Amino acid sequence: MPSPLLSIHQLAVSFHSETGPINAVRGVDFDLQPGERLAIVGESGSGKSQLMNAMLGLLAGNGKGSGSAIFAGKELIGASERQLNRLRGSDIGMIFQNPMTALNPFLRIGTQLTEVLRQHRNISRRAAREAATAMLERVRIPEPGRRLRQYPHELSGGMRQRVMIAMALICAPKLVIADEPTTALDVTIQTDILQLLGELTTGQSLIFISHDLPLAAGLCDRAAVMYAGRIVELGSIDEIFRQPAHPYTRALLRATPGQPGQQQEALFTIPGQPPDPAALPTGCAFHPRCQAARKQCREQTPVLREISPGHWNDCLIDIDP
Repeated sequence: MPSPLLSIHQLAVSFHSETGPINAVRGVDFDLQPGERLAIVGESGSGKSQLMNAMLGLLAGNGKGSGSAIFAGKELIGASERQLNRLRGSDIGMIFQNPMTALNPFLRIGTQLTEVLRQHRNISRRAAREAATAMLERVRIPEPGRRLRQYPHELSGGMRQRVMIAMALICAPKLVIADEPTTALDVTIQTDILQLLGELTTGQSLIFISHDLPLAAGLCDRAAVMYAGRIVELGSIDEIFRQPAHPYTRALLRATPGQPGQQQEALFTIPGQPPDPAALPTGCAFHPRCQAARKQCREQTPVLREISPGHWNDCLIDIDP
């Protein structure tokens, strides 16, 4: 097997607050192979985005990342801003959740696209503009020459997200990270954007961050399910759907609209609320919401273990599917 493009080891993220540290990510481990597509899924607040922010040096001022994130042989945790700037946009492309805040409202679309190229590829202004026009055509934006002269507010939400995809891919990065890229879009546009993302990232590694497992399943090879800052299950998309091992993964799947044999009005909801990262429960963080929880779940700290080749789970008890 080739060396991983990205290797994450014991990555943790904490934030300083007046009431004490907030542990948003707690000892995450995974590898990403060249050309592989990995979904990172979980509820809001599970640590999905902070994991990537730590890797890219984009944490808030009161945040701190520790552990290791080795990308193409380079350590990202603790790297200087200059070192990270060389990678961001060039070898690592980022598609953010809200293009209206990610795009600069004061700059034309063409300026934002060509700046990425000129900074990382050292090409002429004319060549950059030609490449930007071609990239807008690839993401299926009509009249690309006219769109380059427009500002973000002049485009629809779907078009702005296509521009974000164009910016992330224009330098042909080795890794693309998409952080909930369809959250603000209606269902029809979501489908178009995901199909486009899948087509344009063929051969590239992809990390797709989402709260929606079925949405990620159509795009990715593997899934890492996160809860309270930890990966609780990791495996192939097929294993996660056909043989989910962790009670939280099973609950996520049951809570998804449109599951076979389930009527909309009887949609399952996970009881309780995600835990406060500043005051996590003892033992397994999911135990207060888990219908199968036992005494050891409240007392023992779970450890991610391999239950079959490539399938990892940190549940403390064996539960029949």
